Amino acid sequence: MPPRQLHTPRKGWKQNGFSSFCIVESELTELPSDERTEYLKSLGVDESGLGNLIRETYSLLGLQTYFTSGEKETKAWTILAGMTAPQAAGVIHSDFEKGFIRAETVSIVGRDVKFPWKNYSGYL
Repeated sequence: MPPRQLHTPRKGWKQNGFSSFCIVESELTELPSDERTEYLKSLGVDESGLGNLIRETYSLLGLQTYFTSGEKETKAWTILAGMTAPQAAGVIHSDFEKGFIRAETVSIVGRDVKFPWKNYSGYL
């Protein structure tokens, strides 16, 4: 596969880390998924910088994600780090916090999740 030509900033742009980041992310959106991995490896990284940016931003803001799952869907909710289970339930609906009884947790290893119903497992 021939090397891809990166877009270069227009004349007069100040080249910095952020503009380079934007250029790379823009390039990634234009590539088919199989070529994205190869392109990232050529840059010496394992994943897109966007995922890292999101994780670091969440950390800086003191946020975390929790998931709710049922047989039909899984949803992600953003909560403040350190919230109790009833407080996190209140993010979905205030009545859930008031009438909170219990939370059932499942173990997540990497991104492979084993759900307690119908022997279902999947990837988040």
